[in-house]
Amino acid sequence: MTAAAACGGGQQGDSADGTVTLEMWDWWVDADPIAGVIDDLVEEYTDENPDVEIVRRAIPYSDYPDAVIQGSLARELPDILISDVVDTIVWGNLGVFRDISAEVEQWGQEDLYYEGRFDSVRGQEGEIFSLPNSSNTLGLYYDVDVLDEHDLDPPTTWEEFYDAAETISDGGQRAVIVAADPSLTGYQWLPWLWQAGGSVDDLASEAGVRALNVWRDMIETQAMTPDVVTYGHDDLREQFASGQVAMMVNGPWNLDALSADDVEIDWAVAPLPCDVECASQAGGENIGVSASTDHPEAAWSFIEWLQSRDVALDWTLDHNSIPHRTDLEGETVFVEKNPQMEAFLEQGAYMQAPPAEYIDVWPEVQEALSEAIHAVLVGGADTEQALADAAAQIEALGR
Repeated sequence: MTAAAACGGGQQGDSADGTVTLEMWDWWVDADPIAGVIDDLVEEYTDENPDVEIVRRAIPYSDYPDAVIQGSLARELPDILISDVVDTIVWGNLGVFRDISAEVEQWGQEDLYYEGRFDSVRGQEGEIFSLPNSSNTLGLYYDVDVLDEHDLDPPTTWEEFYDAAETISDGGQRAVIVAADPSLTGYQWLPWLWQAGGSVDDLASEAGVRALNVWRDMIETQAMTPDVVTYGHDDLREQFASGQVAMMVNGPWNLDALSADDVEIDWAVAPLPCDVECASQAGGENIGVSASTDHPEAAWSFIEWLQSRDVALDWTLDHNSIPHRTDLEGETVFVEKNPQMEAFLEQGAYMQAPPAEYIDVWPEVQEALSEAIHAVLVGGADTEQALADAAAQIEALGR
């Protein structure tokens, strides 16, 4: 039994008949297609385990981090928590998650996860705060008819990307949009930094300047609107689906929505264009046991079941994710379900995670990056100076 978007917080406790009730927090609200997927999985598990009831509380993604921190301070956390890859270790260090390293060692399947993804759940002292629950990355969605009209192929290099943007914008249409909302600038911009051969350790380098200038140049040539500094991923999808822009940088979670009957454009997905190297972001979510749960064994049992190969495969397919376990590799069902998934699977070979040494201070790193990016895109700041300022803020964090 589940109760999506249930009110209140804290653990549910036990019933008089001995049924253990677990509460789970996530961000899949009713309007999100994933809500139905997780509800079905919870129902399947509780049918197999009638002595367990799982009550979901769905909190909008934008409100979720604050709800978790407030719940931790008030000691009103649920038994099971979903977390973003960049939040897990931060929250683990704050005491949100229970260390499940003993359970994972006994389980014996840690080696089935990609090392880069598992880095997002491992604390500095070897704690394991969660398990990877899905993986995603970014690709370049494009309007097939617009590119055909201008005799363009999907750009594979930065030079081709500049040429395509110029050609499309000269024709009177916005060429591209990215998500540069403060909460997403790190996720969306880091691939460009890595493609240029740059790193967070050396932001104000020639590579860093070139990477940020790609976005700046798109705005200065009117190929991209400066409003992107307020855009999240849903905003991108809505503008792209309505034909307002020819290309967008977004993830595989949009595939089902863009495949709906009311989307009239003909679209496809390609890997991100490359510069000196190819790169994309390693995103996704993790799932862990609350540090304050009264039922750690029951909570772990559900997570263990959710991560079993067959369940994980179904979840990954329905979630429009790319494999987060090596034993899901090579499954043709991903492309059979949606041929556009092939671009994301190809892009997955070039995924990078945020640098591990910064993970526990990632909110502060992302804030510094966001301030620099916004200063350049809408404040007219010098790119090198803005990145140097961000580098100084990051260096002050002691990393």
